[in-house]
Amino acid sequence: MRRPRSLRAGVSLAATLALAVWVLLATVALNVVLDQRGQAQANAELRDRADSAMATVGVDASGRVTVSDRSDDALLDAGTWVIAGGRILERPTGSASLEPSVEAVAATPGRFLDLPGDKPLRLHSEAVSIGGRQVATVVTSLSLVPYQQSADAVLVGSAVLAVVMVGAAYLVVRASVTSALRPVQEMTTQAQEWVDVDVDRRFGPGPRPRELALLAATLDGWLARMSAMLRYEKQLVAEISHELRTPLSRILVEADLAEEATLSSAAGRGESLGAGRSLEAAQSLEAAQSLAAIAESAREMEAILGTLLATARTESGALAGRCDAGQVVEGLARRAGEGARVRVVVQPPLPTVPAAGLDALVLERAVAPVLDNALRHAAREVRIRVTNDDREVFVDVADDGPGVPDAVRDHVFEPGRRAAVGDDHGGAGLGLALARRLTTAAGGTISLLDTGQGATFRLALPRG
Repeated sequence: MRRPRSLRAGVSLAATLALAVWVLLATVALNVVLDQRGQAQANAELRDRADSAMATVGVDASGRVTVSDRSDDALLDAGTWVIAGGRILERPTGSASLEPSVEAVAATPGRFLDLPGDKPLRLHSEAVSIGGRQVATVVTSLSLVPYQQSADAVLVGSAVLAVVMVGAAYLVVRASVTSALRPVQEMTTQAQEWVDVDVDRRFGPGPRPRELALLAATLDGWLARMSAMLRYEKQLVAEISHELRTPLSRILVEADLAEEATLSSAAGRGESLGAGRSLEAAQSLEAAQSLAAIAESAREMEAILGTLLATARTESGALAGRCDAGQVVEGLARRAGEGARVRVVVQPPLPTVPAAGLDALVLERAVAPVLDNALRHAAREVRIRVTNDDREVFVDVADDGPGVPDAVRDHVFEPGRRAAVGDDHGGAGLGLALARRLTTAAGGTISLLDTGQGATFRLALPRG
């Protein structure tokens, strides 16, 4: 699956592309302007040479065109032709191959002609007039190699400079966007942490830029709605739990009375009627066992409701209570090990552990789903360890099963999440989510440790 591009990368890329287009246009314009200036300088140089050569051309008394000698005549001869009456009067040494082109440009005075090649040249012709009459034509030449080399150097230099500028601009823009978005990330992260630990916290008004002030107001509104929902949920749980405890207590009483009556009746029938009514006595015993099972389930429901009430009181700010974590865990391990297909071992034998800062029922209901999960996936053994440090009490529940797949390690505490797609146990995938909620409500944390073998869950609880 393609990872979505971040806003920082998108803004940085868009700004850099816009700058790159601008730099490209500026680079092209710069090179065009410099090239035109180079062409103009070359033409001006040719005109100056033509003017200097024209000063050497004259007409004697007989009307014949003459070319006088000057101190800089060698410089002029290097690239100058003087043509009169269809004859070339003055030419540079070794220029025979250029004469057709020279004659062609001389036919149109004032013309410029470029000759391509490894060493490109530019020719320019000027008419020499004396007394208002054209008597000769001067053709000058100039090598374009230095100008092309300069143009190429400018092109390469400007291209390198443009790349450096765009790269530097990208880094600056990215750093600026990162700095601008950092408060947004910090605020959203802080809001998520408050949802987990203290949903009543708010950002409130403060000296912020307008955009961050709007974000703070939006997050505060979201936190307020979350807080209201959680308060309603806690109130609903507390009310339901409270209302159900009374009829549940009556069910317990009636089930106990019915069980005692059934057992007494079965015993009386067995003594008075002998073997002839043994079947009826057996049925009465089965009914008593069913009533005992009903009573046991009702007591379990009563314990669950007590846990929910204790949790609601804890989350609402009431005192969390305290308990002996070692005793709670030992009792839970003993009951879980009865009839289990794997061993449940508390190792090493529990030392003296400081009290945990939560109610015993809450601790039991927090550890129970973790222990049930370990029993479900263990191959041979489930190990429970209770330790502590200066601030916390730790309960580690480990199994020797296949462990939690990497794909779901970060989601095991989400409601409805299971470790494997084929996991068809009867639960709804809510046990670990409940364990996290109860632990968090008590001010603790629950985490999945990376031990390399099986799965190890740790509940870190505040000391009482």
